[in-house]
Amino acid sequence: MPISSIRDSVNQFRKHKNGQVVLVLQGGGALGAYQVGVYQALHEAGVEPDWIIGTSIGAINAGLIVGNELEDRLAKLEEFWRRMKRPAAAGFAPLLPGVSDIWSSWSTLVAGIPGFFKPTLGHFRACISRGV
Repeated sequence: MPISSIRDSVNQFRKHKNGQVVLVLQGGGALGAYQVGVYQALHEAGVEPDWIIGTSIGAINAGLIVGNELEDRLAKLEEFWRRMKRPAAAGFAPLLPGVSDIWSSWSTLVAGIPGFFKPTLGHFRACISRGV
C-alpha cells in the first residue's frame, strides 16, 4: 500500500470515526530496538501517534519520541540505540555457549553503558553481596 494511502486512511479514521492512533511499546530490551523500526514506519508514512504508552524500555523509547521535536525523533531514537549496542565478547565466545551473555551482563554491571549510565561502587558491592 502506498505511503500516501496509509496516511489518508489514518486521517479518514481520525476524522470520521473520531479515532486516535495509539502506539503501545512494551518492555524487553531486544523489543525496544525493534520498536524503533515500528516508529520509523509510522513516521515515514506521515502517521504520528496521538498517544504513546510504554513500559520499561518501551517507556524510554516513548520518552525519546515525545520528548523531541517531530523532525528529531527518529534520529534521537537511533542515536540512543547506537549507544546501547555492546561489543561482542572475545572471539572465543561462539565456542562456549552463554559466554557472550555473561560477558555482556558483567561488563554492563562493571562499566555501565557509556552515555546512558555509569554504575556506582555501592550498587556494584550490593550486587556482589547478593551473589549476582
